[in-house]
Amino acid sequence: MHGLGVVRKASGGKFEGKFRWGKKMGHGKETWGNVLNIGFICPLGFKHEGRGFCSYEGYFADGHFHGNGCFACLDGRRYEGNWRRGRRHGLGRQ
Repeated sequence: MHGLGVVRKASGGKFEGKFRWGKKMGHGKETWGNVLNIGFICPLGFKHEGRGFCSYEGYFADGHFHGNGCFACLDGRRYEGNWRRGRRHGLGRQ
């Protein structure tokens, strides 16, 4: 995959954004979760019961959250700030 695109997951989540050599790159938005009322664990490691979605909108590099972005959990947790290789890094607000 290379360029702008949308990947839809069987559970109902999706990624919309840019790809470079098959990896998420640049600005994009990704959601995790489901509409089937099945529990899931989001990328930050939190377990969620029931239907709904967690989302991240911001920058990606080499397939990871990287740069400025906002992660919002289904249960109301939210982090806005800097990311480095998929982890919270530097300045941000929880």
